[in-house]
Amino acid sequence: MGLRNTRLLVAWYTNQKNDQSVVHSHPYHELVLPIGGSTVRYSIDGSVYLVHVGELIYFPAQIYHAGIFNINNDHSDRLVIQIDDALWQACRRNANLKNAAWMHSITVLDPDVCNKWDFQSLFVRMAQSLELPARCVTSFLKPRCRR
Repeated sequence: MGLRNTRLLVAWYTNQKNDQSVVHSHPYHELVLPIGGSTVRYSIDGSVYLVHVGELIYFPAQIYHAGIFNINNDHSDRLVIQIDDALWQACRRNANLKNAAWMHSITVLDPDVCNKWDFQSLFVRMAQSLELPARCVTSFLKPRCRR
């Protein structure tokens, strides 16, 4: 669902009873926002992260992880954004953001931060868009939106 022909994918995942993932990694960056159902348990490099409904977890590209989706409920609903590394890096440079240490490790944002930034509405709007607006020009070297 959402934003086709870009280097960004927005998806809604629902897992039913006893669902868990195998240990895996992605070539892209991943943002996961549980929006209903169970808390999700992620295992990463020997550490365990419990991500509750309303929190957001960021996985840098190439980080091995596994998830269990039925910790305290029989299903889990999550909004997931997957961002191509080249697009991530180009946007970071275009916004003059340094390649900060947090961009290379797991980051969890609490519900207060997620509510202030309104990530759920943003992700849903992104999912409802089939493509970027015409005024937005995306290239590997300099992505930008013209006004």
